[in-house]
Amino acid sequence: YEGLTQDYSSSPLHRFKLGASSRNANNITFPNQSLHINNIPDGATQEQLVAVFAMFGQLELFKFFSNTNKMGVARFATINDAVSVLVALHGESLDAYGFVGGQRGLTISFSKSQSQS
Repeated sequence: YEGLTQDYSSSPLHRFKLGASSRNANNITFPNQSLHINNIPDGATQEQLVAVFAMFGQLELFKFFSNTNKMGVARFATINDAVSVLVALHGESLDAYGFVGGQRGLTISFSKSQSQS
């Protein structure tokens, strides 16, 4: 398997920086159909995000968190679809998709709460 993996432990693309005071250890979960999306650009609409995610996998549901539009949960038809979206968009800016203020990269991880509604 040499050459097929890469160590991201010191990379800014590492989604879970673990340490003595890290809350992130509690958020690590197995791959599933639901993704937690963070760093969503200000003013992004649900329709815009659905269009971007649908480019990489069959999206079943996207919804913003009730208290902020900077985070949301997306559920895909299969785990493979969710993995494809995570690989394609984690750390990526949404500028290329026409988002204003989308310079920050999205932070994407598998969601512990698998959204059902």
